[in-house]
Amino acid sequence: MKVNTLAIVVSFILGGVAGAVALKQLDRVGPQTGASQHSLTTLELGSTSRGELTQASAINLKDGSRYQAFRFLPAQAGLLRIQQHGALEGHLTLLNADHEIIQNSVLDELYVLIDETSRQTPLTLVVSGASASAYGPFRLETEWLEVMSERSLEVNQEVTGYLTGSVNQYEVTIEQFGMYQFDMSSSKLDSYLTLTGLGLNQTDDDGGDGLNARLVLMLQPGVYQLGASTSYSVEEHGFGQYQLRLQQLNTMQDLQQGGELEVGQRVQGMMQQSEVVEYSFSLQQERRLRIALDSDSFDTVLEVQGAGIRFSDDDGGIGTNSLIHETFPAGDYRIQVMAYGAGQGVFSLRIH
Repeated sequence: MKVNTLAIVVSFILGGVAGAVALKQLDRVGPQTGASQHSLTTLELGSTSRGELTQASAINLKDGSRYQAFRFLPAQAGLLRIQQHGALEGHLTLLNADHEIIQNSVLDELYVLIDETSRQTPLTLVVSGASASAYGPFRLETEWLEVMSERSLEVNQEVTGYLTGSVNQYEVTIEQFGMYQFDMSSSKLDSYLTLTGLGLNQTDDDGGDGLNARLVLMLQPGVYQLGASTSYSVEEHGFGQYQLRLQQLNTMQDLQQGGELEVGQRVQGMMQQSEVVEYSFSLQQERRLRIALDSDSFDTVLEVQGAGIRFSDDDGGIGTNSLIHETFPAGDYRIQVMAYGAGQGVFSLRIH
């Protein structure tokens, strides 16, 4: 049986394969051999199975580690999660009916997507020690997960999804002109977002926390396509569970995208990638001013020029925020709000 006719098997692994199972030993063992210590144990899906690696366990001929094998029949189509818990430091390996290695994991989870043609195909799960000195008890928990059948994402909605080797596409309908934030987060994979539609084509890799992806965009009403994937090759690392969230941050009534300002005024605006937002103000007489540009979303850059002078600042405020505190002669001035690099998101600008 070919591997690709079985199913798409998902494991969270960001490096290479750690160790291999002694396949020839598995060929010789099973309920019919009478060798009880090397027999395959039945894995009951939907319940907890227990095991322990000891010096009496079967030996991996490659690295001397111990292992225990479990046989199971999926019997239904869907997404199956297999988790290893307990004191044992180990990893999971999944084999098909021909004892071919489908997937290894150095972590404690495997996600198996079973289709209708492969649900009657027996699989073998092997729990191996991470090294020759790894021993201890463990337990295996299995759970059938609900996979989203509808590929749509609504405003102020959060959904759980699973990457299974390709990009997941969602349809997003925006009804009100405003600013929106898309977040794709996962504790296991490096997330990646793409938004297209109405002439827009925006991507993000690590704009959120850690390796999470975030897009903050001003969107016109209409229909968009949101792609959720990983920045790595989808064939090798495009697997795993993630959370996807869409929220509306502001409407245009909440923002002032440029224009005239008064001393003492504070406004909010929206920075999009490679954009410069310009404001202006006037002074009737010389005055010392603080001009503060703050954002929780990007590294701000502030520039003020006019009346024959020019001031600029990057990180003069708190953190990566900008602050200019200078004496300005009477005259007309232009303020340029920018991002360092390709930053985007909401900002606040205050003159006082």
